Amino acid sequence: MPEISNEALQVLQASYQVLDKLMGNPKTKAATEKLIKEQFPHAVTSQDLADPIIQPLQEKLKELTDWKEKYESDKLDDQLKAAFKRMKDEQHFTDEGIERVKKLMVDRKIADPEAAAALWEKQNPPPAVKPTALTPSTWTIPGEGEGEDKYKRLVENEDAFAREEAVNVLNEFAANGEGV
Repeated sequence: MPEISNEALQVLQASYQVLDKLMGNPKTKAATEKLIKEQFPHAVTSQDLADPIIQPLQEKLKELTDWKEKYESDKLDDQLKAAFKRMKDEQHFTDEGIERVKKLMVDRKIADPEAAAALWEKQNPPPAVKPTALTPSTWTIPGEGEGEDKYKRLVENEDAFAREEAVNVLNEFAANGEGV
């Protein structure tokens, strides 16, 4: 065995202690191995030993993550479709109404279609119903006051009375701009 000087032995022992501390600490081990690999490309590091095991696991994990994202996305799509179907079936929304609700959902960042529909209905109430000639504005009892003449005409000639009332209703529609 070759002889080495005490000074060389102390340098080797100090170097060993530094390398042992760097490799023994989990925080510095990977960086130390990376530096060693850079200087000595043929050196085998912990990463080199782990890669054949970790690589297939990472591929399976990515595949599982992608499947989970697709499943959750499909589940959300199904929930949205069901909500829009309920809106059509139960609340009698039209396709145009559904599109307006979808636009409101995007504009206001509302995730729930039914909540967006409620907001849409609150912001856009239906127009007030205009009374027609068929809806009486007063209570008239046949044989008394204003309604007496109508009652007499009805009793005398039902067909003529019906034609007159139909003409009155059509005139009222025309006057309100509703068309026939």
